[in-house]
Amino acid sequence: MSITFTLNGTARTVSAEPGENLQVLLQRVGIPSVRRADDAEGFVGADTILLDGRPVLAGLMVAGQAEGHSVDTVESLMENGRLSALQGAMLDAGVVQSAFNSPAAALLIEELLRRSPNPTQEEVRDALSGLFSRATGYQQFYLAVELAARRRSDPGFTRAVAEEFRQDLRVIGKAHRRVDGVKLVAGMKAYVEDRVEPGSCVMRMLRSPHAHARILQIDTKAAEAVPGVVAVFTHRNTPELLYTSAGQGYPEPSAYDFRMFSPVVRHVGDRVAAVVAEDDRAAEAALALIAITWEKLPAVLSMEAAMAAGAPLVHGDQADRIHCELSIGSDPKRNLAASASGSTGDTARGLAEADVVVERTYTTSKVQCTPVEPHVVYTRMDGDRLVIHASTQVPWHLRRIVARALGIRENRIQVIKERIGGGYGSKQDVLLEDVCAWATLQTGRSILYKYTREEEFIAATTRHPFRITVAMGGKRDGTITALKVSMDADTGAYGNHALTVPMNACSKSLALLRCQNISFEVRSWYTNYVASGAYQGYGAPQGSFAVQLAAAELASGLGIDQADFLDRNRVREGDVLEILKSLGEGRPGEVATVGSCGLEKALAEGRQSIGWGQRSSGADAEVRTGKGVAIIQQGSGLPGLDQACADVRLLSDGTFMVLSGGADLGTGLDTVLAKIAAETLCCPMEHVSVISGDTDTTPFDKGAYASSGTYFSGNAALGAARALSRRMIDAASAILKEPAEGLHLEYPGRVRGKNGAIDYAGLAHHCQSGEGAGELVGSASFTSDDCAFPYAAHFCEVSVNTRTGVVEVRRYVAAHDCGTPINPRLAKGQVYGGILKSIGHALYEEMLFDAEGRCLTTRLADYAAPMIQELPREVEVIFVPSDDPFGPFGGKSVAEISVNGAAPAIACAIHDAIGVWMRQWPFTPEKILRALRRF
Repeated sequence: MSITFTLNGTARTVSAEPGENLQVLLQRVGIPSVRRADDAEGFVGADTILLDGRPVLAGLMVAGQAEGHSVDTVESLMENGRLSALQGAMLDAGVVQSAFNSPAAALLIEELLRRSPNPTQEEVRDALSGLFSRATGYQQFYLAVELAARRRSDPGFTRAVAEEFRQDLRVIGKAHRRVDGVKLVAGMKAYVEDRVEPGSCVMRMLRSPHAHARILQIDTKAAEAVPGVVAVFTHRNTPELLYTSAGQGYPEPSAYDFRMFSPVVRHVGDRVAAVVAEDDRAAEAALALIAITWEKLPAVLSMEAAMAAGAPLVHGDQADRIHCELSIGSDPKRNLAASASGSTGDTARGLAEADVVVERTYTTSKVQCTPVEPHVVYTRMDGDRLVIHASTQVPWHLRRIVARALGIRENRIQVIKERIGGGYGSKQDVLLEDVCAWATLQTGRSILYKYTREEEFIAATTRHPFRITVAMGGKRDGTITALKVSMDADTGAYGNHALTVPMNACSKSLALLRCQNISFEVRSWYTNYVASGAYQGYGAPQGSFAVQLAAAELASGLGIDQADFLDRNRVREGDVLEILKSLGEGRPGEVATVGSCGLEKALAEGRQSIGWGQRSSGADAEVRTGKGVAIIQQGSGLPGLDQACADVRLLSDGTFMVLSGGADLGTGLDTVLAKIAAETLCCPMEHVSVISGDTDTTPFDKGAYASSGTYFSGNAALGAARALSRRMIDAASAILKEPAEGLHLEYPGRVRGKNGAIDYAGLAHHCQSGEGAGELVGSASFTSDDCAFPYAAHFCEVSVNTRTGVVEVRRYVAAHDCGTPINPRLAKGQVYGGILKSIGHALYEEMLFDAEGRCLTTRLADYAAPMIQELPREVEVIFVPSDDPFGPFGGKSVAEISVNGAAPAIACAIHDAIGVWMRQWPFTPEKILRALRRF
């Protein structure tokens, strides 16, 4: 059938299949910005278009509905190939982060401004109510709308969008647009799905309906006979090798317990078969024709069941084959995926010496990462080499793991990390790249595999559920005498990150409080649920919730103000963190010294901003208000374990190219690297470009995890820029005939001596001429045993309706010490996003399962992740700068720490409001009412 409509101002007639989805058609005719991010449920909003000027979702329309209408996409906003004022405002406000649905946001704001030139905050909330933006936390959208509205009447309007830092520096600590922002806000090709070539195949996966079962027979003949089917893969024609999906440093501290396809499935959603076909229709038809005879096995559906004597074994069929390159305390014959313990001092003595002891147990739920861009990979052959276009945080670990799984050498694989539409840790695991790569290697065909939203819930890794028992003792003067922690974690069907997540939960919570007597023990248990894995915070949100709430309960028992208690017992600059020597990740740990710590100022500024100690009152007697606080910590990479490398090249016109293996997952890492290079090389930021995350063209980097970007990748770029500056000075010395010691780099791009100067373009031209020294390149690798710990104090005010149990976060204040904020605007955006994610974990989000282990929350609309409506009316982010001695230009990490504070701060505020301690997240209305004995 033919459809005639107006597309971005141009009349178009296109052919369409009967019933074809409009979103699919628009991508097919060359509009990449209209994206699929859910299963046509209309939740995410990434498929937003303007139909006759009104916002609608293309994914909920058939193509024929566009007949005779006008369709506008974000491409219509461009002005002669340049960004519109609105798109520029979005970049200036810092709302373009993972950016998968930034084009949709631009359309929604455009439509709002057309009907309301000066919208109120309520109108902004309403306009963006259908947009799911996991990364941004929404707060900066208000600024983006304000800037865009003002610039419609005054194109030159500008205002400060973030506080600036380090006046002694030119670009570090100043607001700049992200270097890749134009293509992201314009909806240009940037993501994996944009790289798919015509004629490529698709992959679809058949997944287990059982929590634990053995495949007795599987018949794929009928599926293979479906026209358009290229191949079907099962356990019968794929490698039997065991490996881990955890993208961690090698050797990995995770058990090798995963097989590409296994005859035994271990959770609902586990892999059974993969179909490669010419199109979706053929793939879906083939999946329905795969015949399987099952033997159901006893399922382990709780940590208590996993621990029980004589419990069924999750890995009973392969327990003797599971192994690990490191000692992680694993015993699959007891369902124990990993375990460890350690101590400093004598906790038994410390508890005996205490005037008050609290011993409490805290539990957390299974939480989904919900990246806006689902997990996706595109694989193709380039001659006899395999090319993997991946939405991954760990391109180098991905290459290594896939090479091992496929049984080929790494030099036959190129991994290209495309832009990531949200990762949050879940794209640190190798969840689909291995099987797609195997299929391409076997068939020679290019293949796209993109998770459905249901697969995100039943097949992607989640946050580990924890049960944490804390015993804490204190003296009447407020001194903590002992801190003892016992953690049990549900790692699910596979043990990726089974040791490191609970160990990180300890290291980021125990080292935050001064105490001579600390002990911990951690255990991770196999169960027949979808595997847990990496998620932003990486155990620290769970550990912080338990330890900070226990500290609040102890302070209450001692009759001491909670903020005063934390201030007395907090870590200080110069402290030696002895407990870290017991907290290595499968290797011996190292004692660390705190190089910088801004907690004192963070607590002071947060208290002042929230009005600590002042009681709010309301007109409704059933609504009580309260305030809470938590101090939190994270790391900046994994000193002693990880490494990052970078090259910086001087190009022939005097500009620079940074080559980094780092993986920008929306945090703005590429922008940070460009700023570091520009500052070091005394040139404008516009003279620096960044290529990152391509295993063929850039040097090694451990990847984007453990808050390592600024510290590891940034220090590598700093080292490379410094190495290049030395080479430039040496080359200029020969040209200017002046000693190198008397030369220096000078803004905006020259080498200056006492008697003369040469600009960078002239220097590059000379070096690349027939008599020159050759292209000037600086290279560096960065490893370190020094730690750069970021710190923060989070405060909140909540209201609790004692009749309904509803908790509302009214105000939230986050005071952060991230050293020098390298790019304050993007850094603020990261904190805003982390705050709202953690509010979601504390109040709303929870994966629910039935008695057979089936996930009941497989749609975003059912899962209840927070959107703009749940954003507190007042959110304030305060940066408390400290000049860290180890970070580049004093910088430390900022993004990951921001998810650690909401759960304990909100729990403390609830107690302040209604006098009950909430020890299990999420704090749902039902739990509140039970605690009040009203339900």
